[in-house]
Amino acid sequence: MTAVIETGGLGKRYRRLWALADCTLSVPAGHVVGLVGPNGAGKTTLLGLATGMLAPTAGTIEVLGGRPGAGPAQLSRVARALAARVPGAARVRSVGAAHAAPAALARGEPRRRADGAGRLRTSAQPADGAVRHNQPEGG
Repeated sequence: MTAVIETGGLGKRYRRLWALADCTLSVPAGHVVGLVGPNGAGKTTLLGLATGMLAPTAGTIEVLGGRPGAGPAQLSRVARALAARVPGAARVRSVGAAHAAPAALARGEPRRRADGAGRLRTSAQPADGAVRHNQPEGG
């Protein structure tokens, strides 16, 4: 079975502190996986490395057979694969942003924030065009 995410001796260091050390794993396609561990175990760091937002200090990581964030083609490939497998992804703000932003970068667009419908907008422009000042989400 093909691995969706595969790491070997993966590590990320910030100055003297290892946020993730010697992580070796393989996530097969079609399996549900949970990352569980105490605060500081490296869960968020692993996801940052898998998305290409962070660069590894040691080891290797592959997502869908390529290096995360290796270029526009790989970003687009991962974004398309995620969008095809997450039901209702375009309707959920955080998941929509996760899909639209890499696709926009792959198309060479400047960094922007994605709204829940997968449309891109600048950080200063609310999704409905209204001007709001310090109001909670949805209010």
